[in-house]
Amino acid sequence: MLEVLGLAGNLQTAQLMEHLLNRDVPAALLLLEQLYDGGKDMGAVLSELSTLTRDLLLRKTAPKGDLLSGGYDEAL
Repeated sequence: MLEVLGLAGNLQTAQLMEHLLNRDVPAALLLLEQLYDGGKDMGAVLSELSTLTRDLLLRKTAPKGDLLSGGYDEAL
């Protein structure tokens, strides 16, 4: 289903976020290139990245709140 929607998926989105947090621009661009070449919708990928960013910010500011999207857990 991820392929049909053009989504990267939680693991690849978390990996992209990790590259960004580590300021590893070449690795982030390489992953984006792989996602693009794999037919992923870049708008959907950025939306997934935005959702992960939102969840991370909410976890920091309201750790006991239940406002998270549900797509990511502590393991990621």
